[in-house]
Amino acid sequence: NNKMKISKAKLRQIIKEELGAVESAPDPEEETYVALVNYAADKMRRLFELGHDVATVEGEVKNDVLKMVNDALEEAAEIEL
Repeated sequence: NNKMKISKAKLRQIIKEELGAVESAPDPEEETYVALVNYAADKMRRLFELGHDVATVEGEVKNDVLKMVNDALEEAAEIEL
């Protein structure tokens, strides 16, 4: 349980730092990054609440984000640039 609390605190700190950086220089790329961080944080929070351990949560979220990136790349490849 301590690992979970430390991980959540660390995650909050990372998000706080990222939001601070974005507020000082907002641009579309950074806004997209913050949205991704928030998405990952929400997914991690839900998995922790279901009782998963840190390693499982990180692995699940990483796989989910990588799938989203791959799907986005496939869609982008179909758009005429």
